[in-house]
Amino acid sequence: MRSIEITITSLSTTMLAASIDYHLDASPIVKRWQVDRAIVDGIWHAVRAAVREALREPPSPPDSPRAREVAESLRSFGLALFQEIFMDECDRIRDLAASAVTSSGERPFVIFKIDKGLAYLPLELMHDGRAFLCHSLPVGRVLYAEEAEVRSVLRDQGPRSVVIVGDPSEDAAIRGDIEREIDAVRSIFRGSSDFALKIAIGREAGDERILADLPGATIFHLTGHGVASDHERTSGVKLANGRILSGPSLKGLQNAPAFAFLNICTPASEETWKGSLGLIETLLRRGTRACIASLWELRSQSAVFVAKRFYAHLVAGVTLGEALRRSRLEAAEKLGFHDPTWAAYALYGDPRWALVATPEALPSPERRSKSKTLKYLVLAGTVAALAALILIPMAVMKEGGERTSPAQTAVSDTETVESPPQATQPPEPVKVGYLVVESKPKDAQVLLDGEELGTTPNTFEVPVGQHDVVIAKAGYKQWEASVEIKQSPRANVKVTLERLRQ
Repeated sequence: MRSIEITITSLSTTMLAASIDYHLDASPIVKRWQVDRAIVDGIWHAVRAAVREALREPPSPPDSPRAREVAESLRSFGLALFQEIFMDECDRIRDLAASAVTSSGERPFVIFKIDKGLAYLPLELMHDGRAFLCHSLPVGRVLYAEEAEVRSVLRDQGPRSVVIVGDPSEDAAIRGDIEREIDAVRSIFRGSSDFALKIAIGREAGDERILADLPGATIFHLTGHGVASDHERTSGVKLANGRILSGPSLKGLQNAPAFAFLNICTPASEETWKGSLGLIETLLRRGTRACIASLWELRSQSAVFVAKRFYAHLVAGVTLGEALRRSRLEAAEKLGFHDPTWAAYALYGDPRWALVATPEALPSPERRSKSKTLKYLVLAGTVAALAALILIPMAVMKEGGERTSPAQTAVSDTETVESPPQATQPPEPVKVGYLVVESKPKDAQVLLDGEELGTTPNTFEVPVGQHDVVIAKAGYKQWEASVEIKQSPRANVKVTLERLRQ
């Protein structure tokens, strides 16, 4: 799958290092530059103030003056963030986003690789002057702090379960919306025999019940109230008994769910973000492929709409990133761009993962025509095969008669036979994993089997298998090792290069 990888890391308290890697053709292009962190943080503070003010007000009609004012402010802040972070790359990103909208082909993924300390930035809100980036392209995030601790068993095949946890805090103010959200998610999966549903609501949703249901689950959907504090054990999701489902409470989790949707509202800021990130980071470390969570508070009814549309797209066969892109856009168009709920969601992990292996549920008219033709061809082949199976034994059983060949039996009064085309099997997809490389000092060159991948720190998508990894930097002794890449967990290489004597 084509992708655009944007790396953003902290150089200092005042500067950020940014780079972009276009994985769109056989010759990726990598560019690097620096960003003024004070300007980026200033934009974030303005976004946060605008979001808080918008959420304090009662919902207003999308065509009202106040709604237009809020929507325009979000666009302005998004454009400022886009221009400040992408700088000279703005035109190319804008053109790629525009061509993706008009093209019927596959949209490239935008993957932000960021320091954990930058997770509060509303990167999904960026606006390219024509549209919000996350409305044009599927967007995901990879955290440099993310590191799988145990092997995660892929559950793309076989028995699958959906664990739904609703309103563990038993808050009457949101109970109605919580029940509607649970009903919507349940109705999407209940019609499929491929998924077993496990649902816990209110007092049933204690930490012991959650920890018992999570191992081996395909999907973990949690809706309720989040809380953030300076201590990781008191940051997470409120439970009915006053306890908190936090990152540390999940550290003993084995066989983590493949995907998690934390549809909870947790205040986000530089100071408190580590609290809400605790659950996300712990799940990713334990082997969860991807996790969706909010950057700021949510309107309860809007959150229900996003979740419902997200799962509808996911079971139709699209990837996580594309399902979130579509549900964001639908929420903005239906509920209004001034409702900041659509922009609150961030996808951590791999946005290219799909719940359904073959996305054929909603084919285009052209694809439907081809599918119908193929159906007729397969049917014709089946009829011919059945005829052969029936007529061949009859020919063999004829006493004193000549044994008839299958071709002679199937064809009576014609001399020319056009066999139905054989369906060609698609090539097996290449299994890939992730190689996370860090070095001291930074900006060292990484080579995989003699091919240049990029510079450190970075995360690379690499075919599964044994590979020779070399890390080199001028003035330092070259580091070499054989590294095994698996689909999960990520292979992490942390190296301190030895300086050469002059």
